[in-house]
Amino acid sequence: MAGTTGKRAGVIGLGAMGFGMASSLARAGFEVAGYDPSPAAQDRAREVGIAPKASPEEVFAAAEVIVLSLPTAAHVEGAIAAARGAGLLGAPRPRRRTRPARPIRPVPTCASQPSASANAPGQVPAATTCRRRSPKPSPRRRSTWTARPSAG
Repeated sequence: MAGTTGKRAGVIGLGAMGFGMASSLARAGFEVAGYDPSPAAQDRAREVGIAPKASPEEVFAAAEVIVLSLPTAAHVEGAIAAARGAGLLGAPRPRRRTRPARPIRPVPTCASQPSASANAPGQVPAATTCRRRSPKPSPRRRSTWTARPSAG
């Protein structure tokens, strides 16, 4: 077993999956507290260095991180309600309202086009035409831009 890291984890439900997660945490150096109503599961956990607790509330109180490995959603809700009732968890947060997505603005489209002088020897086609389409064209602003090849 590795040295302890000082981190405390708790596992509620020490069946096949919960025991595997708890023993992996213990091998990684966590101090692990576990709960299962079955005495056989608690004995098996004790053999690998997991500290069995008498109730889920004790696990919540002893650990910084909790893993729930329970068979049904009703069991999970019961464990969380027990921890809330003991004052170990805060009140549930209100659901956050999401805003509707903003509309997408048009994106300028650009395409390379060969210039008229591209066929001349030693000339490189460098003209690029970019057009921006706006929903309402402004009378003072042109909506079409054309890049011209640089003189050089």
